[in-house]
Amino acid sequence: MQGGQGRTYVPVELLRTVITILDEGSFTKAGQTLGLTQSAISAQIKRMRQLVGDDVFARSGGGTKLTERGKIVERYARRILDMNDQLLSLSGGGPVAPLVRVGLPVSFAGDILVNAFRSCTGAVKGAQIHLQCARSEELLKQLDTGFLDMAMVVVAPDKPVDFVSEWTENVVWARSADLHLGPGMALPYISWPDSETDRVAFEAMDRAGLRYVVSFAGKDFNARRAAVEAGLGFMLLPERGITDKLVVAREGFLPEVPPQRAGICVRDGLDREAFAPLLAAFEAAVRPAEPEIAKICGANS
Repeated sequence: MQGGQGRTYVPVELLRTVITILDEGSFTKAGQTLGLTQSAISAQIKRMRQLVGDDVFARSGGGTKLTERGKIVERYARRILDMNDQLLSLSGGGPVAPLVRVGLPVSFAGDILVNAFRSCTGAVKGAQIHLQCARSEELLKQLDTGFLDMAMVVVAPDKPVDFVSEWTENVVWARSADLHLGPGMALPYISWPDSETDRVAFEAMDRAGLRYVVSFAGKDFNARRAAVEAGLGFMLLPERGITDKLVVAREGFLPEVPPQRAGICVRDGLDREAFAPLLAAFEAAVRPAEPEIAKICGANS
């Protein structure tokens, strides 16, 4: 779109189409969400290519994989759309409530999620708190693109992540109380395809020479947990993610899994001083409590 004095502007609707495609996972679903035909979606993406000088989505392989230019477009698009929506909220006539996007791993989508929401809402009066639950790899990506402002993530000990606050999370094998393996049986494993969790689990079982079979696989966390509760197999979980329908599996043949790095990350450019109360409240809600023995020792030292 051509503006005054020869300047060219990127229409907001093009940016929203790109982000909707990414969030919905396909051009077709994006069209349904936006009320646009497939040809209209394709025309908008073609126009975006003309404006930014290169393809936004990779031509080969299908899907919604971004090109290097597309990753830059996504980063700016999310920020521009956020500011656009904030400006539109002025029409309500009242003060604009700041929107803060906070991420949490799906394994903690229980009591910890509720505590995090309440703490964050109370820390910044009048703020709109948007909570996003996803796997840690996805949360890190959303921080990088600027979609999230802060997030708790759990990663492997050797993964380089810049935490503003860090601790460790114990990871355990979980099963239903009535699941027991007979002699010589292969361990039934509940798989999270293409995840860091699967990588850690497979490496641990392979090192131990443990026979196993994937008895259930799915990307939806609730479906995997339901499979474990139904007695279909074992899965890896942060110890704090164990529910009353599951138990920690302590069978001697199960390989140990090292504690994982965990902590809070923030997006580039976040004003940490301005958001200090919110960061403190978020950390208080998601960080594990210190063991009582550590408190006693600390008091006597």
